[in-house]
Amino acid sequence: MIKSVIGSIGAAAHRLLSNWRASLIFLLLYMAMLLGIYLFLTTGVATVGQLAILGVTVIFAPVIFFVIQAMAVSYMTGEPGSDESDAARLVKRSLKGFWKIVLISIPFLLLAWLLVYLIDKIPAGAAVAHEAIRTGPSPVRGAPHPAPQPTDWRGIGLAALEFLIFGIALPLAAVNLWIATARDGLRQAARRAHRTLYKSFAPGTLLVYLIGFLIFGVVPYLLVDMRPPMKGALIEVGQLGIQLALAALLSLFGWVLTLGALTDRQKSEVATRS
Repeated sequence: MIKSVIGSIGAAAHRLLSNWRASLIFLLLYMAMLLGIYLFLTTGVATVGQLAILGVTVIFAPVIFFVIQAMAVSYMTGEPGSDESDAARLVKRSLKGFWKIVLISIPFLLLAWLLVYLIDKIPAGAAVAHEAIRTGPSPVRGAPHPAPQPTDWRGIGLAALEFLIFGIALPLAAVNLWIATARDGLRQAARRAHRTLYKSFAPGTLLVYLIGFLIFGVVPYLLVDMRPPMKGALIEVGQLGIQLALAALLSLFGWVLTLGALTDRQKSEVATRS
């Protein structure tokens, strides 16, 4: 299993890095999506023009996001040709078929919203108990006595549950359905969704995702959280900019690499069965 996982990741990385035109398109679309998100977050609503910008970005950013996902699950399919032809076919296929990924994602978006609502309704009893202990009277009058700090096991458990659901389970299941949709079409993927979801959590598939998560999730987080070793306002701003840029590039590369490796595994399984 380890050998096949490494082989899938290596094949995905080789296909991605060897086609520099497709990699450049990934990067340009990613920058366009980030720009759309930035405009959405920073544009006010005081004028008609600002409202128009908000309306465009509300549509533009999600469309670019799903086009990137369609490209990421498609660049491993087919036989490699020239860089230019591969990139052109990839963009054309993704622009035509990204709406299928949007449709297959709707149940996951609704499920995620429902789970967020239900988890938010869980009472934070441990936090209430912690506040009661913290504000309680000191046993010795006039003597400072630090309040005990109980471990919030409920909070830790909820955080772990949220990570398992929103960080692993839902993304992994959605990605595997995206791959099946890109390969077999929307109707066939929906018909075989139960099989795809069952196989989404196979050990090899889960290992590929966890390795990719280290690249697109953990390492970028550590980069952003890293404190600049050199002092000075301009130096710190420059170092922070470099850290953010590297983190963004690693997130893109790691995510596309993960989807490509998962696509390669599904393609190998289909070839083995046939």
